[in-house]
Amino acid sequence: MVWASLPKGLERLLEPVAMVWGRIERMGARQVLIGAVQRHLGEIRGWCDSDEAAERLLRARLQRRLADQGSAHITNPVGWLMSRAASPVCVSGFPLR
Repeated sequence: MVWASLPKGLERLLEPVAMVWGRIERMGARQVLIGAVQRHLGEIRGWCDSDEAAERLLRARLQRRLADQGSAHITNPVGWLMSRAASPVCVSGFPLR
């Protein structure tokens, strides 16, 4: 098994899910996820005051989703990250699209 390190420039953002990211064996899958995370971060930036605020929002969301997962094993790390990092985020009850 290959242990994938976090992508350069997204280390801080993805640090909460480093254990999930590390399990992604295929470089192609990691590239698809990097693109999805960057696109989603760009969408969030359109709703936030700053890049830092957008990054904090997505980072907190990933932390919350991982905590919500509890002790249940993540069998598909790519699918789990795609659904958590690329789906709309809600702010004050309104989805960001």
